[in-house]
Amino acid sequence: MIYSDHSRGQDFGYNFDGWAEDEPGVHYDAGEGQLGDQEIRAGNRTIADHVADGRTLRLFEEASRKQSGGVLQTYLGSFAVDPSDPYRREDAPDRAGRLRKVLVFRLLGKR
Repeated sequence: MIYSDHSRGQDFGYNFDGWAEDEPGVHYDAGEGQLGDQEIRAGNRTIADHVADGRTLRLFEEASRKQSGGVLQTYLGSFAVDPSDPYRREDAPDRAGRLRKVLVFRLLGKR
């Protein structure tokens, strides 16, 4: 499962998550990792290798924050990493403010 939270991404200096404006069914999602360059390991490897591993990616997006600190999520559906263009790298500051490379996955699904 992938949880896309725009406000949390903004906390780390990037705004890459969301629907592609000119490509129906394409959603972008930044990888995980708050310090240094993001790499294809751990959760990012799970996303990158989901087809080979027989897994379905289910995407959720923040709907609102509860006063108790919880986050309500909206289910956007099942997605697959684009096999011909799986991700790109973008510059963004890490949690310590140092410039690094983040992964931005290109996910295909239905809007």
